[in-house]
Amino acid sequence: MRRKLWKWFCGVLCLRDWLMEYVQPKKSREGGMGNLIQRGSVLALRAILLRHGKLFSDAQLKVVLQQTILPAFHDAVENDISPVRSIASESPAISSLDFLSEPLPLPPPPDDEGLHKFEEVFRSMDRAPTRPMGSAELLLEATFTDMRNGGGGDISQAYKFAKKDLSSNDQDVEQPFPDSWISTTASVALGSLTDISSEIIFIRGASGANVWFSTIGETYQLWCNGSESWLPCEAVVRIGTSEVNRFMRRATADLPKFVREDARVWANEIIKFYTQLLNHSLEIEQSLIDKLLRWKWRAYKTSSGKKEGSG
Repeated sequence: MRRKLWKWFCGVLCLRDWLMEYVQPKKSREGGMGNLIQRGSVLALRAILLRHGKLFSDAQLKVVLQQTILPAFHDAVENDISPVRSIASESPAISSLDFLSEPLPLPPPPDDEGLHKFEEVFRSMDRAPTRPMGSAELLLEATFTDMRNGGGGDISQAYKFAKKDLSSNDQDVEQPFPDSWISTTASVALGSLTDISSEIIFIRGASGANVWFSTIGETYQLWCNGSESWLPCEAVVRIGTSEVNRFMRRATADLPKFVREDARVWANEIIKFYTQLLNHSLEIEQSLIDKLLRWKWRAYKTSSGKKEGSG
């Protein structure tokens, strides 16, 4: 038992170091490699966790999220100082952020025919290993191949790109803000948490609700409303609210399938989540209204004083 715990602890530390090295923002290198590594690392992490996340206990999953994945995502989004942070749309109904990515398909099962085709093509290349590819290794290679060729995220179709990708020069997908973590990676990062929420955590029932609220639920709150020390830009808020809506649509659709106790616990957690989210939003809105009224009153008094002086 002690040996298993030690291996688990070392694994968490390695995951933390990998996330800090490859998921956080870096200055884009020649050929867009900075952007490629950031986004690709998140995509690979998403595919591996969605495939194998059910093997974690509740406690282990909570540690992985709180001690590795969420801190890396938080640091990345808070430290992005690119021009994306200053983009503001004319109204909530009209977005100027059309470069943000859409949600990705879930990774295929281990026996997927498309993945097997990809492995066959990949192993026929000179640089491929002669041994059979591991499950996580196969997901990683298929993910990067799909991304390098501008695929839609369906790694079951990555075999169509494999020969082209490995036998020709890479053609980078143009990004309007290649050095921005928010632009290139944030949608995929939070979308990955939504997929983990619905596919790994939600199906655990009552125990999953407790894990979700203190981990991914808090991340949703942060991206939607910010904190005392950090204010999210419009792009981050739009990503946050979109992913909250996506997860809640999945959760409410599947809630009736639960036994009564699991459904009750999840319903309470969802209500508590929305209560906190909306209360915080109302507090922010009221604060903005108060500031606006003070500015208006100050301008009115200044204008009235000038008129009286000139009269």
